[in-house]
Amino acid sequence: MAMLADAALPPLPEPTGRSFALLDQAERDRLTAVLRPLAWIDGLITAAILSPDEEPEDWIDHVWNDENEGEIEKLTLAQSNDLLSAVADQYCHVTEMLFEHPESHRPYLAGCSDRMEAAAQWAAGFRFGIRLQPGHWEPFIENDDARSLLAAILSLERDEALPEVASGDWPFRDMPADQREHLRRTSVDMLPDIVLSLHAYSVSLDGEEHAEAPRALRPDHPEDRPR
Repeated sequence: MAMLADAALPPLPEPTGRSFALLDQAERDRLTAVLRPLAWIDGLITAAILSPDEEPEDWIDHVWNDENEGEIEKLTLAQSNDLLSAVADQYCHVTEMLFEHPESHRPYLAGCSDRMEAAAQWAAGFRFGIRLQPGHWEPFIENDDARSLLAAILSLERDEALPEVASGDWPFRDMPADQREHLRRTSVDMLPDIVLSLHAYSVSLDGEEHAEAPRALRPDHPEDRPR
């Protein structure tokens, strides 16, 4: 938001360790009144952490919901900082889970009555994060297995929300509706493992010329899923 970009926000406080999942409903409502859906933000955070080389510096600038600009303009700097600190807490939580407790990490898909809609929001945030640094994601795009994992994430988005559908440049455009829905439900069930596989690949890319590609996850081969 221009208003926030022009103002000098005070430094964010030290993380409190409270993730989105630990907030009560009143706190979540306070965040979603001016921020994008929390599932979307978690997808963006995950993409920022998984981004090879370095995360995009400005990712947190994109968590504001432009449709609620009137409410955002009413915020004081202290209130804005308080909201962003909750996002920073989630970032620290996801980072800790992926690097220290990967077996416990779960994408945040709460805060929405429809789990598939929350997954669509999460995938949209993740894709937005990729677009912040498209060049950094080329190793994923160029690798068949990594690309298949990204495709599984993209399959979670609703077709009507994607500009690629209108232009015809969309890999699922010829897939029958029932198969498309099955793919989406399979992908959301496998999303924790997909994220862990992409994270492992991202870590292997750091400082290595020839990184080992992740194994593609297939629902008919559960032994291929990481433990």
